[in-house]
Amino acid sequence: MSSKEVLECLQALSAPGSGPAEVARSEARLTQLAQKPGYSIFLASIFSDGRLPFHIKQQAGFCLKNLIVEKWHQSSKNFKPPMISDKEKKQLRDGLPNLLNTENGKLRTVASMCIAVIGNFDYPENWPSLLPSLVKCLNDHTKPNLAQGSLRTILLLAEDLTDSQIVEAIPSLLPALLRILKEMRFSRQVRAQSIRIYRTCLSSIVTAEPEQASKFLGPTFKSWLEAIHFVLKSKVDLQDGAESSILQLESARVLRVLQITRTLKTELAPYRKLFFGTVEQAAISLFDPYLELIVSSESKDVAFDDDGDRIGFEVYITHLLGFLTRALKQEIQSINREEALRCLGRLAKLGLGFMRITYSELGEWESDPDEFIYYEDNLEMIFTVRAAATSLVDAVVGLGEPGLKPVLNAVAHDLKVANKMKKENNHRWWILHEAALYSCGLLIESASESKESCQKAMWVFRNAVLPNLIKPDKRFSFCYARSVWCISQYASLLELYPDCIPPAFEGVCHCSSYLFQ
Repeated sequence: MSSKEVLECLQALSAPGSGPAEVARSEARLTQLAQKPGYSIFLASIFSDGRLPFHIKQQAGFCLKNLIVEKWHQSSKNFKPPMISDKEKKQLRDGLPNLLNTENGKLRTVASMCIAVIGNFDYPENWPSLLPSLVKCLNDHTKPNLAQGSLRTILLLAEDLTDSQIVEAIPSLLPALLRILKEMRFSRQVRAQSIRIYRTCLSSIVTAEPEQASKFLGPTFKSWLEAIHFVLKSKVDLQDGAESSILQLESARVLRVLQITRTLKTELAPYRKLFFGTVEQAAISLFDPYLELIVSSESKDVAFDDDGDRIGFEVYITHLLGFLTRALKQEIQSINREEALRCLGRLAKLGLGFMRITYSELGEWESDPDEFIYYEDNLEMIFTVRAAATSLVDAVVGLGEPGLKPVLNAVAHDLKVANKMKKENNHRWWILHEAALYSCGLLIESASESKESCQKAMWVFRNAVLPNLIKPDKRFSFCYARSVWCISQYASLLELYPDCIPPAFEGVCHCSSYLFQ
């Protein structure tokens, strides 16, 4: 076996003009060569050869990564003998980190994958210097490519590290990650990776050392919170597609971890009001773009990051609404109850606005109405803006009369706006109309406990639900379906307050209610 032979096979695999037969022969030959000593070193040398074309080096990198998965350690579920020799392993451990400084981002990623797979088997027993050296590279101001490659490697490696191993690295890791987040010369994606690793560190601390969380996070905790707050305040440039909100999305995910962390309540207390206001404003600023780009769009582009997690400003909005819902519940139970109650009107309006159905969701309803309704009844099983907004409105309603009033006011307002839009021949009127009916239907049980709320709910019934049933418009079948659904929600209310509807409507209401009993 020679480097030339390996190179010729890689050329055949990666060349655009190679036919199926030639590719098959090359793959078979590389499989044979993989059984021989030195094969991994030949791949590594081709991978690192700056004189070769990109596609050949990338192919060599992928082959090397697959070889490491199959032949590095017997514990691998994909293990195929013979195992790579200890001598070759040492050469690879010594040489591969140098490739993290390569200029090409795709080749850096392949190198990161190779190192992370090795680290999964060898760290810390056979490669104790791996994580410390990667953290050290993050602080190298003169080599931004090396910092980016090291960051990506840590992100991949962290997936297989224990919580204790991550906690060990935190004192030196967190300051380095914070530096990268603040460095504007790094791309949005790279800075987002630093936040993602920080989130992993938070989760590990909470799991491994919950009582020591403040001690480990202390030196940089305030700086990190300020940096996260700065990111959330930054405007999202929607022209950049799914990647536009990646920094804000990762920051919102950090807030979620902090919200469920009980051991940091004291440290977080001074920032709770600040973050609540910032998140609320962020959600408000994205409302109009959401209506234009998501609700009114017939296309649904789903994007994922390198780790397979969904991204996009729709996912970001979902996290923002989730934060507001959890924060509201927490504040109501704290000494800030009165202050939280003052924001219910804004939250009711915001939640109801984001409850508008998208064209994509409408398509799901049309294809399988039963499944659509099932998920409406089990909101915790889906992760959408509509579901998160519904949970927010439900949290407001759950506060009783203080929450019912602003929600019912918002419903009445939106129904009037929808009616005006309809008269102006605005085809989007039904989307606003349906969201208002959906919201009102969800609060009927709570409304039945108050005469005033009951009367407002019945106003909705008389002026929005019944007209859809008496004179249905086939062009807007979903509004008709939502009105039919509302009958089932109003059934108990009609029995409790029969005097809330005019006699002319009573027979229609009770007959319709009877169908759902």
